[in-house]
Amino acid sequence: MASTRISRTQTGGNRTTWTWSGWIKRGGRISNGTHTLFNALDGSDTHCVRINSDDTVDFHYYSATSGWLGRLNTYKKFFDVSSWYHIVAVWDSTNVTADDRMKLYVNGEEITEFGARTNPSSSLDGIVNDNTKVLYIGDKGDGGEYFDGSMSHVCFVDGTALAPSAFGSYDSTDGIWKINTSPSVTYGTNGYYLKFEDSSNLDLDSGTNALTFTTAGNLMANKDNPSNNLCSVNWQARGMVDTTADSNHNCGYTVLIQQSSFRANVGTLPVSAGKWYGEFKLRTATGTSGYAGMGVLNINPNPGDMSNQDPIRIGTYGNGVSYLSDGSVAKGNSTVRTDSTFTAGDIISIAMDLDNGFIYWAKNGTWENSGDPTSGATGTGGYAISNILETGSAGGTDPGSYVMGVTGRVGGSSAPYFDINFGNGWYNTTAIGSPNADGNGYGAFSYAVPSNYLTICTKNISTNG
Repeated sequence: MASTRISRTQTGGNRTTWTWSGWIKRGGRISNGTHTLFNALDGSDTHCVRINSDDTVDFHYYSATSGWLGRLNTYKKFFDVSSWYHIVAVWDSTNVTADDRMKLYVNGEEITEFGARTNPSSSLDGIVNDNTKVLYIGDKGDGGEYFDGSMSHVCFVDGTALAPSAFGSYDSTDGIWKINTSPSVTYGTNGYYLKFEDSSNLDLDSGTNALTFTTAGNLMANKDNPSNNLCSVNWQARGMVDTTADSNHNCGYTVLIQQSSFRANVGTLPVSAGKWYGEFKLRTATGTSGYAGMGVLNINPNPGDMSNQDPIRIGTYGNGVSYLSDGSVAKGNSTVRTDSTFTAGDIISIAMDLDNGFIYWAKNGTWENSGDPTSGATGTGGYAISNILETGSAGGTDPGSYVMGVTGRVGGSSAPYFDINFGNGWYNTTAIGSPNADGNGYGAFSYAVPSNYLTICTKNISTNG
């Protein structure tokens, strides 16, 4: 949530037994500090769940005078930026079994191995549910540990120790842990349920207590959610080594290319079939000899063939193609055609038809090369995807999967910034005023999505990709 948090002053509740459940999706460049999910603060004493700078999850009660009064710090690191995590923390200090007085679950599974562990003493009162102490969500409370990413369906139950099955379940078809959007729980005195889904009232408590929260910062509505995971920027890709970036709550993604050679970053969700749409806005010009581009990269599924694959350069090795700001459409080091130039403020659309094998680009809503993304097998104005098949020594002609992304090279005194919209409806911190959805009702774009083209998201991929 970058520089955003919500808070409320607690009333007296059950300080020995409670359950916190939250769905989170990490954003931005991770491993860059501590990210607090929730915390009850009493001076310098904290009772919280957070993600440490080493990407471990840390559930603890810490006293400035007495040290660790209870702590579970995972060995396992949680640095996936493409998916949602479900985290459940249980405080149950009355439990007769010391190892059961604190429990931590991720995606339905209990974590049992920890890098650091301190069991609380029997019936120890914590700060959570302590009268007059302030509870913070998305920050430690002192402005120093903001969570960077998205949260959804955050549920707190005062007075009951619950299993993750109260908030989620395994899908009977694919075995994936999925959200229960209507948990049947008894909230207790300080219990709440923050879905973050009402864009007009994002900090609305949908629980039976209907508690009032205070929001500081800019709480942004997000199309991405645990029920439908949208494509986002792959901050883990090698192209990010020499770039800076910001996720703005996983709503508006911004990438800065800072390298003299071509660098790039791509999306998190590759697809191998179907028709897909995305938008990319060039925020700044590139200087006198620089380039900025938006394109598609082919990823061969054969892990033994990596010789010609490099996700940091769209097109350098022939397995990608980009539409560049000088008007050229480039595959590798070769220009394959010339379209319109574009500059700062222009929005480039990509329509990727994997069923018929063509890629189309539009500048500010007008399709380049007299393109028609709905022309099917004719491919009017499109670029043939067969030209970018990864065909290394082990790859053969397997079409593999494809991802959209941006590329660029520094020129003159400025480098290209990109604002990327995979369907969340934001360019950096600016929301699209009258967004357009795809035919299934998903996504929020500046321009009309061509007929039968879809937002890259898990619900669409499950039936079309």
